[in-house]
Amino acid sequence: MNQRLKKTVAATAIKVTYPIMRSDLSPRGRGRIFGGRMLYIIDDIAAQVAEAHCQSFVVTKFVDELEFVEPAFIGDTLVFRAAVNNVWNTSLEIGVRVDAKRPKERKEHHIVSAYFTFVSVDEKGNPRDIVYGLEPKTQVEQRRLKEAETRRQENLKTPI
Repeated sequence: MNQRLKKTVAATAIKVTYPIMRSDLSPRGRGRIFGGRMLYIIDDIAAQVAEAHCQSFVVTKFVDELEFVEPAFIGDTLVFRAAVNNVWNTSLEIGVRVDAKRPKERKEHHIVSAYFTFVSVDEKGNPRDIVYGLEPKTQVEQRRLKEAETRRQENLKTPI
């Protein structure tokens, strides 16, 4: 496994902006985005990162530490940042941070953080090896790699 090709974390990272629309709002949320809609968007963006890294289809295996830090409202523009945190034989973890840009403010508000584990699969849905490993370059990337390994070990203890 150590002989496989590696990508840097920066090479896996994406940034996506998304304006909140009326159809994204919770019916009871007074102008706030529906949490299920936010989860859907995050899963889709994380899957895009995973599929680009694996160069294959992926399926969601775990969602870890999905934390809604602050609400987002109609008129906000969401900024999604996602990258690979760690890669194993057939699975990988994607970290996603979501910030909200408010129309009348110059700063971004951190609103959601989450970690998604995906499994790389072939056309029949069977797990397949991931060709590319990960090469963390910074201390932050090294820390995220270690934290992802800790989450993985905890998830492996949990019976499905």
